[in-house]
Amino acid sequence: MPPSIPKTKSAELMDILNSIKPEEGLSEFKYMRCIRILKELVLFTPKDQLKMMRSMVELSVGNLQQAKTLALKNYETSDNFQVLRNAAYVFQQTMALDMVVKTMEKIIQISRKMNIDVRESLPSSYGLSYFLSGNLGLAHSYYESKETAILLEDLEIIQKSLDISNESLKGILQIVHNAVVDNKFRCDSLEYSYIDEEFLLTIFLHNNNDEVSRINAEVANNCYEAGLLDELNKISYFFLPSEGKQA
Repeated sequence: MPPSIPKTKSAELMDILNSIKPEEGLSEFKYMRCIRILKELVLFTPKDQLKMMRSMVELSVGNLQQAKTLALKNYETSDNFQVLRNAAYVFQQTMALDMVVKTMEKIIQISRKMNIDVRESLPSSYGLSYFLSGNLGLAHSYYESKETAILLEDLEIIQKSLDISNESLKGILQIVHNAVVDNKFRCDSLEYSYIDEEFLLTIFLHNNNDEVSRINAEVANNCYEAGLLDELNKISYFFLPSEGKQA
């Protein structure tokens, strides 16, 4: 077992990350300070926790591909619930929702092996990821609560009503994920509505109006080229700046 992490260094790193304003991200000066702290923690910190902290640092400066790569390594090698929950957060921020689902499934498997109530180890806010990644069939093992059961049942009804296949959902999601990562756009949150048999998914981004307009056009164009424009219109992915989100 590695020696204890020096509290002053790890606390300083967390203070820097917790002080970040989402709309601003991490300054170059603070980024370099975080990298120096991480190097000082190498001898004292389990590898998965070190990658977890580094992924958050990279996410905060818009290095989405690097943040996702670190989260993937933790998904593949770690059994630590905190580390895995953090990986799921990074995957959601990069719209890698298929990996959110895989991470949830891994947490479920570990919890059952350890005879731990899944509700004690599993985040309850990722039900929508099962739908958007074309994995509603796996959702029966997800978080067991009345609210989540109602959400998943509603999403099953919505998918049938929209007449959209799992493969189409996966194809659109991959296009959205690539656009987010390639443009280094950090996601804030997801919201959806279903009114009069029309589904609308809104993705709030920490970007300005011009950048958001560009990614909306890019996703539509790439879906058209992939033969998925009709399916995109059914799901209605739409990006908006976070500053326009209502409290």
